[in-house]
Amino acid sequence: MTNNGLGRRAFIALLGASGAASALTRPGFAQQTGKPTIGVLFSGKSAQEIMDAFNQGMTQSGLVPGADVTVNFVWGDDQYDHLSGLAKDLASKRPSVIAALGLASALAAKPSAARIPLVFVVEADPVKFGLVTDLSQPGGNATGVSFSASALIAMQIDLIGKLVKNAPSTGLLLNPNNSRLMLDLEAAASTRTQKLIVVKAGSESELDTAFKSLAGQGVKDLVVPGDPLFFDQRTKIVALAAQYKVPTIYPAREFAAAGGLMSYGVSYADLIRKAGVYSGWIAKGAKPIEFPVQQDMKSEFVINLDTANALGFTVPVSLLARADATIQAR
Repeated sequence: MTNNGLGRRAFIALLGASGAASALTRPGFAQQTGKPTIGVLFSGKSAQEIMDAFNQGMTQSGLVPGADVTVNFVWGDDQYDHLSGLAKDLASKRPSVIAALGLASALAAKPSAARIPLVFVVEADPVKFGLVTDLSQPGGNATGVSFSASALIAMQIDLIGKLVKNAPSTGLLLNPNNSRLMLDLEAAASTRTQKLIVVKAGSESELDTAFKSLAGQGVKDLVVPGDPLFFDQRTKIVALAAQYKVPTIYPAREFAAAGGLMSYGVSYADLIRKAGVYSGWIAKGAKPIEFPVQQDMKSEFVINLDTANALGFTVPVSLLARADATIQAR
């Protein structure tokens, strides 16, 4: 399939250009009658930034939310055991497309993909978890965007170790309710040479217990991976890290902006935007099989120099040179 003379994969590469909205409409699709509906499932709490990113992608696909397409967001409120029921209820409304944000949401929506196209954003290998059969030729009725949270964990451990020298152990905060991803991340982190101390928090109240446990075990630094609960509670997590004076590296810039020491990870807003584009194209009549799963590992490293100073660290020049951005009060 071509668009304005571009091959399909070359055209899909345009997704990386945020300003190319006008180029991202795909004329020639089989148009559906009536206004299409897209259901978006997310395991976390309602977040305006998620809605904005997805709607931006929809607009780039040529569909204006509200005018050309109805977008219904379904929030899991960090209750992972409710996701299957939410996914079934969403599917019963027969949307044109289901967009599932996060591995847990995608697995919950997977049974509906036999009859409703599924677009996902997942932080793990979608082939390993049975969402598609192949990344370049997904097959079936699903496609989307993926990145490797396991690879990010390895880099987070490396980066925090460049600041906190010779730490006898590194802490890893995991959400036990996001069990499939938790096992993946724990396995990846365990391959590192230093001692790993895993603490778990599946709710806001359990975060206090987790940090108290870290302090009791003498953990000198901490890695926080990407998880909807942790994003929802980022202000509290950053405050607890400051309270217990534990140097911590986080999964996204938003944590560093909230006062976290360092962050290393992908732009979740950009991933969601790309899912919005795919969802729009499919709502206009395209088939998921036409689009390869996009693998996005473009990462960003941010250091909050004010927090480093407060913790008594002088950030090495070698680490500063690797940073994409620094945060410091003027």
